[in-house]
Amino acid sequence: MKNLLQEVAKGSSSAFEKLYRQYFKKCFRLALYFLKSEHTAEDVVSEVFMSLWENREKVADIENWDSYLYVTIKNRSIYHAKKNSRLGHESLDVYDFFMASRDLSPVDVLKCKELESIFENAVKSLPERCRCIYEMVRINGFTYKSAATSLNISERTVNAQMVIATKRVREKVSNFYS
Repeated sequence: MKNLLQEVAKGSSSAFEKLYRQYFKKCFRLALYFLKSEHTAEDVVSEVFMSLWENREKVADIENWDSYLYVTIKNRSIYHAKKNSRLGHESLDVYDFFMASRDLSPVDVLKCKELESIFENAVKSLPERCRCIYEMVRINGFTYKSAATSLNISERTVNAQMVIATKRVREKVSNFYS
């Protein structure tokens, strides 16, 4: 496997095609488990492999390929499920289950939506590197170590960026309550 990943990192399209053919079905079944939609599952797998090709020079640095691929497919599937829930599709978001189980007034629902919007804007306003790390860890579920490995930076850098990001997001969200 390591040799195949090294060939992909060097830009070998035939090695990448072999990797894709070897893992597509496994990844598709995993995405389908989370999404319950063949079309969306296929989109997710394609996105993951497209991202891998775009960042191919880092592929050889992945220590545990199966775990990396599993976590990436799972996180991207959950991201798509959450995104679709905001568009009115089936939801995996705990927040949505909580909202559905309570009798909230229209004002409370609007406040929750406003808070969600403030949070999303706070994340979008982070510097690019900081936002990327924050999204990998908080939204996509990467550990500090796996984020550091994926970005080819140290865990200390990930930690420092997470401290900055969390502080900035917290400040913007806390303004909502004042």
